[in-house]
Amino acid sequence: MDDNNEVVRYWGAQGLLLLGRAAGPALPRLNRTLRTDASTQVRISAAETLIRQGHRVTEAVDFLSRTLAEHADVRVRLQAINALTFIDTDLARPASPAIEAAATSKDEYLHNAGRYLRFVLDGTYTPSSPVFEPVPAS
Repeated sequence: MDDNNEVVRYWGAQGLLLLGRAAGPALPRLNRTLRTDASTQVRISAAETLIRQGHRVTEAVDFLSRTLAEHADVRVRLQAINALTFIDTDLARPASPAIEAAATSKDEYLHNAGRYLRFVLDGTYTPSSPVFEPVPAS
């Protein structure tokens, strides 16, 4: 988590996410990462890990929501919505405005991810829900 290479830090954070509760000793480092890491992608991974651990939930969800709503790179926004998709729905609910905006995105992947998570959050998702739909050409 202290490597100069952001890819190494990202995979370190992903490893902690996969460890689940066993990552508890790394919580102070994850808190610092969420607040100060230069890489948004590393911060997204740290945020998801913290949320799943029940730590800094509001701060981490706010960060994911802001990233989803405002980041210039659509693939980083996609990473943020993926993190929101894999946390408890009640915890993701405060990000609903950003999720709704993603569901109307012109980017096919962000659009479909937003539609899926919107269905899940409002309790209407079924396997036959029209999640994947073509995005109209602009």
